[in-house]
Amino acid sequence: MIGLNRIFLESVIIAIVNVFAVHLAANTYRLKWEGVLLAMVFASLISGWIAHIFSAKNNMRLTNISLSDATGILSVAGLSSIVVLIILTIRFNLPEALGIALLSGGVAAFARSILRDM
Repeated sequence: MIGLNRIFLESVIIAIVNVFAVHLAANTYRLKWEGVLLAMVFASLISGWIAHIFSAKNNMRLTNISLSDATGILSVAGLSSIVVLIILTIRFNLPEALGIALLSGGVAAFARSILRDM
């Protein structure tokens, strides 16, 4: 079984990559909402691919995970989602930011399902 510290570190790195990609798309390059949406979907697919490589490489099976460890890992994802929403709200208004975040999650999940079936 892989150590929980390593899983936590990998989830922090993936969250940082996602936040950095959204910040670059929204603030540095000042893309419109379509460009930011595309950057978020690509960042989600790339980070999912990286997580898949980590889990496949280490034959990761989490059977004995405690509730506090799972809460810590999920809090990293929740915190990065809040940071992404703040970045989008600063660049756009709140309804557009919520729409972009919701649409990117849906498009990324759809793209993952298509890529998984290939």
